Amino acid sequence: ISEMRKKREELEKRFQCDILLFPFLQLEISSTDIRKRIIEGKSVRYMIPDEVLAYITREHLYEKH
Repeated sequence: ISEMRKKREELEKRFQCDILLFPFLQLEISSTDIRKRIIEGKSVRYMIPDEVLAYITREHLYEKH
């Protein structure tokens, strides 16, 4: 986090602006896990963008044969 604060200060000085940092939950997500969840019919919502899920669904990727 200290690296992030240093970078913020550097950018604030450089661009003469205020930058806000927001905490967030960092998730470890693997493509293998996403494929497995799709195959098992489990939700991958919030793990990948809606457009990507739409493409996977439209192209029938990762479906059981």
